Amino acid sequence: MRILISALPLNLNIIEILIHMFNLAVLIVAVRFLLYKPIKKFMEKRAAEYRTADEETRKKLQEAEEFNENSKKLLDEARREAVSIADSTSASAREQADEIVTEAKEKAEGILERAYEDIRLKTEEETRGLKHAISELAVTLASEILEKEVTAEDNDKAIDDILNKWEHRS
Repeated sequence: MRILISALPLNLNIIEILIHMFNLAVLIVAVRFLLYKPIKKFMEKRAAEYRTADEETRKKLQEAEEFNENSKKLLDEARREAVSIADSTSASAREQADEIVTEAKEKAEGILERAYEDIRLKTEEETRGLKHAISELAVTLASEILEKEVTAEDNDKAIDDILNKWEHRS
């Protein structure tokens, strides 16, 4: 058997090859237990963490989308309500403006009626005063005329004199 051992190239013998194979097997087992399994366990744990983080991200994204949809609905509802309030406020303002205009017209009509009544009363008072003045003038004129013999020229002169007296008296 020695012949076989030395007949191998590179001056190797079977025992050395077996020792190298044993060392390789021990190295593979050692690497598997010392490095591969812990690294594989670490990578699986990390992949699980990524899956969990991905699921949480998806949930939060879905919640954000739901929140966004709810916000849009609330915003649309608020806009509709604002338009409704603006319309009702506008209608209320128009009603108040109409009431103010109506009230102003009524006050103006009342003022005009009082003014017309005041004018009518003053006109009646002035008319009574004029009637009284005319009757006094007529009486005075008649008494002047009856005192003298009256001619047309005397009559005109008496009327002018009486009118001049009245003008200075007023």
